[in-house]
Amino acid sequence: MRSLPIQEIWNSPYSNDSFPLYAEDIDAGGDASPSTAMLSEAARTLKVTIIGGSIPERFEDRLYNTCCVFGTEGKLIAKHRKVTIKLECLLKTLLYYYVVLSLF
Repeated sequence: MRSLPIQEIWNSPYSNDSFPLYAEDIDAGGDASPSTAMLSEAARTLKVTIIGGSIPERFEDRLYNTCCVFGTEGKLIAKHRKVTIKLECLLKTLLYYYVVLSLF
């Protein structure tokens, strides 16, 4: 099997502020998700499996960092929605534990 892996968040700037602006509706396809439409066409044309890195996806009221895999016929064969921990949430959590632990 010939495969072509692509990097994470390849279709937008890698920043929390940019994700909502570049998020696509993967399930709707077509114009609602030009990135996956392009990957699908490339996989079909080149007869390779494309592991699509990830793109920001809007699904219902949430944002995901989603990886799509397209088979040699251009069909979506796998999709993984990763919930990315935002840096500010991580810092708040670490600060909370630091404060709590410093009390003892």
